[in-house]
Amino acid sequence: MKLLLINPNNAFQKYPPLSLAIIASLTPKNWEVEILDNNFDKVTFKPADLVGITSFTCTANKAYEFAKLYRDNNVKVIMGGIHASILPDEALNYVDSVVIGEAEGIWDKVITDFEKGELKKTYKAELLPYQNWPMPRHDLLHKSYTVGVIQTSRGCPFNCDFCSVSLFNGNQYRHRPVDEVIEELKTIKAKTIFILDDNILGVGKKNEERAMELFVKIKEANLNKSWFSFASINFADKPEILKAAAESGCYMIFIGFEAEEEEQLVEMNKNLNIKAGANSYINAVKRINKYKIYVMGGFIIGFDTDTKETILRRKKFILKNKINTVGLAYLTPLPGTVSYKELEKQNRIVNNNYPTDWNKYNFANVVYKPKNLTASELNKLFYEIIVSIYTKKNIFLRTFYTLLQTRSIRITKLAHHTNMKFLKSYQNAYAQHLKNQQVKNNIK
Repeated sequence: MKLLLINPNNAFQKYPPLSLAIIASLTPKNWEVEILDNNFDKVTFKPADLVGITSFTCTANKAYEFAKLYRDNNVKVIMGGIHASILPDEALNYVDSVVIGEAEGIWDKVITDFEKGELKKTYKAELLPYQNWPMPRHDLLHKSYTVGVIQTSRGCPFNCDFCSVSLFNGNQYRHRPVDEVIEELKTIKAKTIFILDDNILGVGKKNEERAMELFVKIKEANLNKSWFSFASINFADKPEILKAAAESGCYMIFIGFEAEEEEQLVEMNKNLNIKAGANSYINAVKRINKYKIYVMGGFIIGFDTDTKETILRRKKFILKNKINTVGLAYLTPLPGTVSYKELEKQNRIVNNNYPTDWNKYNFANVVYKPKNLTASELNKLFYEIIVSIYTKKNIFLRTFYTLLQTRSIRITKLAHHTNMKFLKSYQNAYAQHLKNQQVKNNIK
């Protein structure tokens, strides 16, 4: 029998769909498995006995479209991933079955039921220890990806109001045995690896010791790979861990600073950043840079405590401190999060024509009514910041700062390359924004 796994196109995040490689590894050996990746290939009907589709919220429409294609041809469709897990009732309007949560521990039941002709509407997975699972089928991922992906832990205890990670993976860190991670890394051909952990370090002594073990063993394995991942601001606090991370191949770390003022940090429940304080942000970047690792700093605008003045101060903070690379996003209330529930209760979700409007939930659109600004004013401020951050002058200054702090031409080039990619992305977004404004003006 044949299982076809489909990854809908995501214009904002083109990385290999590790979840589908995991599903492939969990599928019995007597099944033929193929991954059809819409990031590169057009999805047209291909013969299959069963179809599985994953989806983020912003790709849900595409997922439902592909589901219809196969159901119209009498092929059963199963959907999983974070969006379907949070909104299984919605997904069941478009698919035959929904796997809620992580597939490990439940996928064999799904396949058995399908083979018996007894496929259930929903399957709810438990959060299991992250160990002794089959190796993901990296060999089935599209060859056009230049970056490999791996996970070494799951879960996050922070429960930030806008984040959906703990809803799906739980609020406890579950570590994978380091030796299993090393064995999987050996199977990945790509020389650059995106470690998909939501927090590569975590908090507390136990997590720090585990991170140290991971970094040391990656170095000892002599894999000749470079990697990047996510971390909190405490990543900068332990010189010995920074040194080990750098020696294991870490060249970039993404830190969600989000905002520099306490009022916004309190609003989103970003407790670790509150404790650190905005003044420590730049010292943290400097300490990380010292070990030839550059920082991508994430910032958000559109909090209820945001005003024009606070947002302009955020712009000033970003420009003044020359963080190596900067990503800016709108507060986006993903389904199931505290942010979404609060805005929905206040009847402030504007883009609520579901599922059509889900494609706007990509961190690049204002999908709700801001509290102290109009959506148009927030849009204007967003692009004012972007245009300022990504002038040639400010890109040059960040590049020069990165060279000064890291003393590494290689890391400086990598950071500059990231800045240029952001520039192109934001230029395209800005051009589309101006086009949309012109259309609105013409309608008026």
